[in-house]
Amino acid sequence: MRLDYLSDLIEIERCQSISGAAQNLYLGQTTLSTILKNVEAEVGFKIFERLIGGVAPTPDGEAVLSLAKEICAIYECIQQIGQADRQSERTVTLLAAPSIICGLALPLNAILQRDHPYITLNLKETTGEEVGIRIIQNAANIGITYYSRKALEEFKPIAKKYNVCIHVLFQDKLCALLPLKHPLAARDCIMPQDFQKESLALLSHFLTDSDTTLLKNNRFIYLKYVDQVKQSVAQQNMVSILCRYPIFCDEDINNDRLTVVPISGFNDENQIPLCVLHRERKNLCSAEQILLEHILTCFQSSPP
Repeated sequence: MRLDYLSDLIEIERCQSISGAAQNLYLGQTTLSTILKNVEAEVGFKIFERLIGGVAPTPDGEAVLSLAKEICAIYECIQQIGQADRQSERTVTLLAAPSIICGLALPLNAILQRDHPYITLNLKETTGEEVGIRIIQNAANIGITYYSRKALEEFKPIAKKYNVCIHVLFQDKLCALLPLKHPLAARDCIMPQDFQKESLALLSHFLTDSDTTLLKNNRFIYLKYVDQVKQSVAQQNMVSILCRYPIFCDEDINNDRLTVVPISGFNDENQIPLCVLHRERKNLCSAEQILLEHILTCFQSSPP
């Protein structure tokens, strides 16, 4: 009996349907039915009984399927032994905005180099909502990005259609980054209208939903990287609006030139979901699954 036939049987059980399994396996329904018939003839008993609208394992079939799963699992372990040498070439891609990369690159690379030195992390800068689109286009299988709550709700049905999973790592908030001696620095909280006469240094992918219309009369400069924004605030007496994660992801905020003040008065209660997007786990290679687990661990253990 061919090993791939066992995988076919497992897929039939999972789908409870020959036609559904055939579609997932990219086989014709007639072809899969013939495979099942030949396997049943070889073992001498029925593995599945036909029901209205599908199939279900027979008692003997359940025993066969249990053994089939064990055999396939053992074979996968054997394959991994053969792949160990080739894993030194393994590169896994992560899409993320520069504001996220600035805090995640070093700890994530350190973990991978320590525990999985055969994995090479390829970080690709991708702004905002483009991360989800790029995953749908198969540019990568994992990405991290911010969404406004409205944009996230709009993207969820699209993600479901294309088998992209969304996991909210945590709810971030917008804050004001100010020179320590700025008049607003003494406030406990800042309202959007307080920025009206300020010169703002913003990231080029700053969230552009309805909240930002409150700032339309300000003078702006747009910068690509968080460290450039921080330098502008510290050296040119500008003000910035950033999420907490990129502000606190390095030690710059601890110096004697900058301070952070909470912002209130934006829509959505100032909730900015930071999300990891990925293909279904069954479609991720082993290196991608390892990367995903470390991303989840990084944010679960020490959210900003």
